[in-house]
Amino acid sequence: MSKHVVARNVCNLYADESQSELVSQAILGQVVWKADESAEHIHVETGDLYKGHVRKHVLIAQSSVSKTKNGCAKQVKAMFAPVRRRANCSSKIITTLVMSTIVTVIGNRNGHHRVQLPGGEIGYVCGCTLANPVGTIRAALSASTISSAARKAVNIAVQLVGTPYLWGGCTPYGIDCSGLVQLSYGMSGVPMLRDAHMQFADARLIPTAVAEDFESAQFKEGDLVFFGKTFADGSPVKVTHVGMIMAGGRMVHSAGGYGVVIEERRGHLLSSSYLGARSLKPEARLALEHARPV
Repeated sequence: MSKHVVARNVCNLYADESQSELVSQAILGQVVWKADESAEHIHVETGDLYKGHVRKHVLIAQSSVSKTKNGCAKQVKAMFAPVRRRANCSSKIITTLVMSTIVTVIGNRNGHHRVQLPGGEIGYVCGCTLANPVGTIRAALSASTISSAARKAVNIAVQLVGTPYLWGGCTPYGIDCSGLVQLSYGMSGVPMLRDAHMQFADARLIPTAVAEDFESAQFKEGDLVFFGKTFADGSPVKVTHVGMIMAGGRMVHSAGGYGVVIEERRGHLLSSSYLGARSLKPEARLALEHARPV
């Protein structure tokens, strides 16, 4: 499969070419793998092993991406980072980058980073919105490493409180429950799979607070709590929602009709559909494996 790069700030992935169902999103600079294409769409797989259809105009072949020898990578740490034509805050906005986007910085001027976008366009981003990239944690996961990553993930999720709910959304423009988990943990160095059912089944996570109910369980900060349906006939559970536990026991999650909110567990409407909790497994290998040709 050939590699392409997202050339728009946010790229929608749809279930099929009708574009009737948004299933996920990719962001500027992300590499995707092309499976096949039609006249207007390309069927791609993203770095989190997710598949969807995108419009051709939002991608460029990786071989066509503009490169510079003297650039360095920076990551957007703010929810939004406008890219402006000139190095001042009143200049025209070219595009607006979202949290976790990685860009190439090729210089500095007046407190702004001069950045080169994948298509070659040059712009300026306020220096306070960028930081060194958060790479995937490579060291063996000790208890302290897990605790630190979980705390950072919760802090990111709390920054996103008030973000509207969007089915298939992965950015501060609009986000769903599993997108919030993926973005928050990704910004703490832990790449997560895309959907709630995938996160529930992820072998890098282990059950926690086993056999306890949602309202009274003694969770740890950063634990993922899952909700859905169980079936009497022994069929696999259906996972429909995921949230994150904060220090002190409250839950932060992206709820349909509400967006990202912080709620108490006692008396919660989801209590009866609680399926279990998951946390990072000590010594787990975090990198997602890809069975693709290079």
